[in-house]
Amino acid sequence: MKFILASSSTDEISEAVGLGLLHGIAFALNDIGENQKGKDEIKEIARLCSMVMGPVFVRVDGSNSERFLESAKKMLMAGPNLVPSIPCTREGIKACRRMKDGGVTACVHGVKDSAQALFAERAGASFVFLDFSILSTQPLSETIQIFKEHRIECEVGAHLLTQNKEVSLAAVAGAGMSEVSIKLLQKILP
Repeated sequence: MKFILASSSTDEISEAVGLGLLHGIAFALNDIGENQKGKDEIKEIARLCSMVMGPVFVRVDGSNSERFLESAKKMLMAGPNLVPSIPCTREGIKACRRMKDGGVTACVHGVKDSAQALFAERAGASFVFLDFSILSTQPLSETIQIFKEHRIECEVGAHLLTQNKEVSLAAVAGAGMSEVSIKLLQKILP
């Protein structure tokens, strides 16, 4: 299972890279402004893209498909490993399809169940992140089972694990990726 760090902090990313555990990173576009005080957004995202070899999932801003596309287009200049991450909404799915048609690799986050994951993949998502709960791993394991059975080549991840046990449960469910915080890494590896 690949670990995706939920952070735009260069210190946290460096720490996780130093552990040799990090495959990629994920953060919201508005986190850049909060953490990097006044630096050019695209330059800062490009710097973050250069810190990891794997995907850099950036949650796009917007409330409709046009805004999602505008936000994604602006961010794509930051690096070849940047992957716009779009919410699993009707407007997000529209934007995902248009990105796919334009040759852009996209991620859909906030997926609640296997039906939404299938819709996201059919719209062109290369990655889907399911909301994850220690109380119910069924949506994640069901999605993975369906994708395997139908040979769907879309990576399935568990969104923002917060407890040690969730890492094990996501792995048992078959998640290819799990989004974790630096606090969880520090908790697991004191």
